[in-house]
Amino acid sequence: MFRDQFKEEQYFREATKTLTATLDAKRKELLSKTQPFPMEYYVMANGLYIYIYWAYSLGQPVRTLVAPCKEMLDDYVLSIETEADYSDGGDIIYSELLGMISIGVLLDTKESLQKLGDILARIGYKDYLVSFLLRYGQPGYELPGELLWPEDAGCVKLKEITQSGKADAAAGLYEYLQKNFYTRDNLEDLYGSHKKSGNFYRGYWSFESAAIAKVMNLDDSKLKTSPYYPYDMLHGDPSGATEGPAEPPPSPDKNHAEDAAPGAKKKWWQF
Repeated sequence: MFRDQFKEEQYFREATKTLTATLDAKRKELLSKTQPFPMEYYVMANGLYIYIYWAYSLGQPVRTLVAPCKEMLDDYVLSIETEADYSDGGDIIYSELLGMISIGVLLDTKESLQKLGDILARIGYKDYLVSFLLRYGQPGYELPGELLWPEDAGCVKLKEITQSGKADAAAGLYEYLQKNFYTRDNLEDLYGSHKKSGNFYRGYWSFESAAIAKVMNLDDSKLKTSPYYPYDMLHGDPSGATEGPAEPPPSPDKNHAEDAAPGAKKKWWQF
């Protein structure tokens, strides 16, 4: 069942086919080396991260994404240099880290999440949202009170949601998806990427929203109506679902006339 609402199905078919071949080649290259560089593992993890986006958008069964997710998280762990200082964020791209952890929560890859949590603790990386989600696999994981990017409106909103009662949290996530997620300030160069040529677009999926809904056991029936909410990633594929042609893609811009100016500086995903 094709899931994306902003680009045609053929785009994702071609993109996943090409990326799968690239990942296979990179995987063989890593296996042939005695001690690959950390950056090589990062390249593999990043490629798998994009693959999961594309495969989910295309409509591949959720269960087929579990293995790539485990591999992604394990490679990401190997990409982190334990002797480096990451206490101020280091060279970790925050939005990517939060996205990978969110996917791990949704696909229930607790063992890989524990490995990631252990190494993040070892290098002194502390952030409220990251830790909140890692506690899904490690209930005793330290939960710092502060955000790594406290000036970011999206991060502040998500933290507020996690500290609310269930009804308010569900309403807060709906508001986040409606007002905070698809904005130039939040997505920066990914904003409007469905209109660009090449393989730049990967799908506008707010995996962090679904992961929070899962951790908090929220009623997300209303969130399902959002084109950005990965409902199947949390609940699994609908019974009897089959792939079909995509609906004509609506424009995500029409409901966001108040988006931040093109020059607005994004903070929460930067190094």
